[in-house]
Amino acid sequence: MQAAFQNENDSLDTRGGESEISRSTYGSISASKTEASVDDEEDPLTTDHDDDEDDDEEEESSNHDIYYGENASLISDEWQQDQRRRKSSCDSCKQCWKASQDCCSLIITVEDAWDQEGGQSSSSRQMYLAVLFWFTILATAYAMERISFKVLVDRVGPFRVFSAEVITIAHTVVVAIGMIWQWCRKKQFELKPLGLPLTDIGLMALLDTVHLLLALTTGAYVAPTLTVILVQLTTPLIALFANFVEARSVCSNMEDESTTPRQNQLFGSGGQFYGISVTFLAVLLGLVPSFISMHDPSIFAEQDSVPLRRAYNTILFTLACIPAAASQVYKEQSLRRYKQPVDAGYLNLVLSLIQCAMALILAPLLYTLQGLGAGDDWVHLYPSMTVSNNFVDGMKCFFGVLESTVAESAYPEEAQCEWSFITVLIHVLSIIIVNVAVDKVVHAGATAIMYRGISAGMVLGVVAMYVYEYLDPLLNFGYAVNTLTLVCTLLLIFGSEAYYGAGLIYSTFETVFPELDMLYDTE
Repeated sequence: MQAAFQNENDSLDTRGGESEISRSTYGSISASKTEASVDDEEDPLTTDHDDDEDDDEEEESSNHDIYYGENASLISDEWQQDQRRRKSSCDSCKQCWKASQDCCSLIITVEDAWDQEGGQSSSSRQMYLAVLFWFTILATAYAMERISFKVLVDRVGPFRVFSAEVITIAHTVVVAIGMIWQWCRKKQFELKPLGLPLTDIGLMALLDTVHLLLALTTGAYVAPTLTVILVQLTTPLIALFANFVEARSVCSNMEDESTTPRQNQLFGSGGQFYGISVTFLAVLLGLVPSFISMHDPSIFAEQDSVPLRRAYNTILFTLACIPAAASQVYKEQSLRRYKQPVDAGYLNLVLSLIQCAMALILAPLLYTLQGLGAGDDWVHLYPSMTVSNNFVDGMKCFFGVLESTVAESAYPEEAQCEWSFITVLIHVLSIIIVNVAVDKVVHAGATAIMYRGISAGMVLGVVAMYVYEYLDPLLNFGYAVNTLTLVCTLLLIFGSEAYYGAGLIYSTFETVFPELDMLYDTE
């Protein structure tokens, strides 16, 4: 019994041990948990700090998301605004480009805008603006032609005669480029007949070449303002020559009814006669200082270091208007005589080519005139035997490779070769632009506006030449000469308005086209 009980107690002890172990084990776990909880309870600041850190992390995370979300929306808005700005700028550029195309097409194709009936429509007003545009171009180009001419002859010095060759070559090249561009634009690669005999074209080129050589040879010693004023003598000379030619043609061709002659061109109306008289008076007043210097060179000795040389060159420069007026009248008479369709570009190209050859032939004859009025031995300043060397040095000068020693001391006059070729290009382009502007305005039926454009260009040229004289102390001729020049300018304006405002009677003729061959032979 005791053994059984003992065994039973042992088992119970064993189970109790197990229970104790279990209890001790669980107790230790519970104790550890309890100790941990006790520790937590014993340090509440640590617990709150950890909770705050968790809250801060969550808040930072949420703020981070909000920040990037706001930035994303801002970036999206900026991108959309940038796209709208780009689209708006593209639309503006397209509108400007279309407006520019319309404006250019209107300007280039201006026709019958000014004198046509019913000219108050909106399209006519646009044509008016195109005509006014060409009016501005005409006045500006005319002034630039005079300015570039004076700058060129003053700077090239001893190479003035050679500059005529350079001008004719440059004009030929520019006209040829224009013809090629017209062919490419119209896709018509053909040369139309000239419509005029080559002998008549040669005579026109000869007169133009003589005028060019005389103007370039003497222009360096002409007062800047007078280079604009004196060339206006061409207008009364054209009227005089035309009246003389018309009188002869009326007497010899009374039965020719296809041509309407300009009868009484000079004395047909009081306005025209008044305009020509005032223009001629303005030119004579411009020559008064030259006549005085020829009579007594000491009068203008203080204002002008070379009064006698300036006087002779000024008079010869004025006489150069005679071949210019003769060429103009001869061109008009030739067109009326042959009545053939003429390609203006092709005719100008042929004239320029012939002028190149004429300039080479006439240059040795006029080369000596570069020393006109420089003393009793002025003929020996530029002997004809040095023409070839002068041309070689002139070519180097225009290309900018001439030695400074040669430019400064090899000739009686100093040459300033910088920008000389650019000046020639400006001069040639100004001439061509003047012709284009005149053609556009005349085809628009605004002939009166064309004449006013030339008058405006003359005024701009005189103003520019006044500035040119002011900048160069050697060209200060005193208040008396400047006042006289101003009076001449005013007289030219009044004379031009009176002459062209009186209403000219233009030459008209019916163009005779060549007959076409029969396409089908009928028996």
